[in-house]
Amino acid sequence: MRESNTGTAARSGQWRLFRLGVWALVFLWAAPVEGQALTEIGVAPTDGTILGEVTDVDILPNGNFVVMDIQAATVYVFDPSGRQVHALGGSGEGPGEIQLSAEVEVGPDGDIMIVDARNHRMTRWARDGTLIGSTRFSQLIGSFPFWPHDLMWEGDVLVLKISGFMPDQPIEFYALPLTLDGTAKILVSLEKEEGPTCLFCAVTLGTSGELVVFRGDTLYQLHRLDSLGAVSATWSRSDLPAVRRSEEEIKQRRSDMSRRMGVESGTPGISDIPPFKTRFGPRSIDVDDAGRLWTAPRQAEGDGGSLDVFTPSGEYSHSIALGVPIKHIRIRGNYLVVATETPVGEPVVRLYRIDS
Repeated sequence: MRESNTGTAARSGQWRLFRLGVWALVFLWAAPVEGQALTEIGVAPTDGTILGEVTDVDILPNGNFVVMDIQAATVYVFDPSGRQVHALGGSGEGPGEIQLSAEVEVGPDGDIMIVDARNHRMTRWARDGTLIGSTRFSQLIGSFPFWPHDLMWEGDVLVLKISGFMPDQPIEFYALPLTLDGTAKILVSLEKEEGPTCLFCAVTLGTSGELVVFRGDTLYQLHRLDSLGAVSATWSRSDLPAVRRSEEEIKQRRSDMSRRMGVESGTPGISDIPPFKTRFGPRSIDVDDAGRLWTAPRQAEGDGGSLDVFTPSGEYSHSIALGVPIKHIRIRGNYLVVATETPVGEPVVRLYRIDS
């Protein structure tokens, strides 16, 4: 029996409505987030270069991007197409060689600088790859710092973060002379326990050179610090509460550490168990030229990475899903570089344009 024309028309109308609904959902899902969207313009490497362990990234003024490979003890420079332009350093103690560096920074003129903790020095190259030279920490600070591990360079502000592992050793931030030929000045000294940040918590510089730090004893909270180390502004996600270790968890961690180190539980240092869980906080943070704070929160294994964007006044604005795990980010102008990996765990670096 044939359907009536009325029934056929009704089914056709329902099908058109269904298709319109599907396309509306696709459009909403694919539409860029209000405020910013990202357009991928390059991925590295594409020339056969094999990356080992990427610990930091940055962007040169000409659009090339810089990659710190701690495993290869090498600073790679790639063009936006992913082809290697320079390979700086290499393992060793000689001029321009590297032993242990996890941090790389690019200056406004394109100079590239690293912190080499094991060679006890800072090394600098020009943007064309020419070695400028190295300066020992003893010349800058007067002694060798226990663990220099974060370098921040914005405009004419160059800051080094130094941490110690013992309970009585503070976290210190030093302002370094741009030419590395003078004496560093201490900016802020912070206690690790219950302070505004923690040993390896993410840190960056704001548009005016102010420190922006992640607070370790909360699930998701960041602070801007004034010259005295006091909190002058806060960024947070109100929907994410603080996560602290219980007394039982702290006791268990002390026991585990004592067993692994083969010492008694009362040994000095073993009791220094932070009361907070930092693995839930931002993995990497940066501030763009407009003063917006971008964070890359840690994700559960298997989840795609996303970026959270906060307004200059501290309100959470929106999130941007990248769909890839995010290890480190850096923003320069309207470019964002992200250290990530392939589905099988191979390190890659992606370059994005920020579209407003």
